[in-house]
Amino acid sequence: MIEGALAGVSRTPYLRYRTEISVSADGKMDFAVVADGKESCPWFQRFGFDLTLVEEDAAFRYFGKGPGENYCDLGRHAAYGLWESTAEKEYVQYIMPQEHGNHFGVRYLSFDKGLTVTADTPFECNVSKYSVMDLYYANHI
Repeated sequence: MIEGALAGVSRTPYLRYRTEISVSADGKMDFAVVADGKESCPWFQRFGFDLTLVEEDAAFRYFGKGPGENYCDLGRHAAYGLWESTAEKEYVQYIMPQEHGNHFGVRYLSFDKGLTVTADTPFECNVSKYSVMDLYYANHI
């Protein structure tokens, strides 16, 4: 079990969370996350998991909004469906490198090499050959 809190420097936490990860004998991993945030907090940073795969151009399929990138505030153009893609196809060449290829409303994400993620409530995800830190430190394409 992991317990933590998010707060600004020298501030009281605006979010407290508990994550429990269990692994069964067949390799199945269950993540249970409980988070309590302050109602008076009008903004919220990202909260999630960042997983790294060995294969750089991973082929994957997902059930959610697609096929192009979409976000919770910019996704009415996208349709729900079962989509297939690769990390290379998901890349969006923005002038200032940034995260790309996001998909909203995802309930199922599966990689050809065997990793499968399912959820009772929809989540957002992206598959990229670049890490968040790679993109953060890139100044220009």
